[in-house]
Amino acid sequence: MCSQNHHQSHKDFQAMDSMVHDSGKCVEDIMKKFGKTSREVHNNFFHEMGGIQTWIKNFESEMNAFEEKLEQIDKMIEVFNESMIKRNNIILSNIPGGEEETDEELFHKVIHILSEVLETEFEPEDIRYTSRIRLVEGKDWHMMPVRVSFEWFATKCYVAKHFSDFQSSPYSASDDYTRDVLVSRRLRSALKKARKINGDSCPSNDCC
Repeated sequence: MCSQNHHQSHKDFQAMDSMVHDSGKCVEDIMKKFGKTSREVHNNFFHEMGGIQTWIKNFESEMNAFEEKLEQIDKMIEVFNESMIKRNNIILSNIPGGEEETDEELFHKVIHILSEVLETEFEPEDIRYTSRIRLVEGKDWHMMPVRVSFEWFATKCYVAKHFSDFQSSPYSASDDYTRDVLVSRRLRSALKKARKINGDSCPSNDCC
């Protein structure tokens, strides 16, 4: 009786082993039909994973570099704000109807800092009216908060370098005010997303 049971167990094991073998062979046959062996599939998978991991590392590196530039801009704005508090009668540009004159030394120093931070070459003429904003309703000039003014300027420089297609929009020639507001929103949205990705929050509502 015991011998019969042992014999039956052995037959069952052989049948099961045969099924496993047949299943494995079936998988091999399917992969070969598509020109892949199990080893090739295994190697390709890890090759693809390596590529994805490399892409993630590169993306993280680019995000870190971008975040460093944001920090540089924030520090530059902070320094400039302190200067403006001490010398609150200094403005960045001569606008028709403006009462104060530009402080050329500070003006060019700021341009130099922004050029380095944004890796963009531009001339003083590029920021002739960034320290004031024209309200559409009253068609009048009003002083902007310095932080907003500076980020607005940085926005223009960034967009000029990275969104050249925007120059061909219908706003570029006909309506500077509308263009600047739209461009400003575009970059501020990008800055906001970048800060969220890195777990940061905006220091104040006026920058987003």
